[in-house]
Amino acid sequence: MVRYIIKRLFIGVVTIWALITITFFLIRIMPGSPFEADNLSQSAIEQLESTYGLDEPMWKQYILYMENLMHGDLGISYKKNVSVNTLIARGFPYTLSIGLLSIAVSAFRAGSAWLVR
Repeated sequence: MVRYIIKRLFIGVVTIWALITITFFLIRIMPGSPFEADNLSQSAIEQLESTYGLDEPMWKQYILYMENLMHGDLGISYKKNVSVNTLIARGFPYTLSIGLLSIAVSAFRAGSAWLVR
């Protein structure tokens, strides 16, 4: 049983790593810059890319990205210039309340298996 749990945890970690890696590289190989749509001058775009580390080689960006993820740092939002962790923390109470409410509604609706027990 312990072997099964360890195997499943390992598969889960590898799957999450693969998804993070694929997503990272797909976003980075897309043409353009996240700042080009804002009608900024080329020097301003270069300054922003330097600030966010987008002027570094892709492998270096990936290593830094993974290091930050391991420390729980999701980076700075390009649009709001605020930590992504802060943005998630602001929305979490609302998400939690909606989730708990939906569980309560499904648990107490007519014909629910929870009420039969």
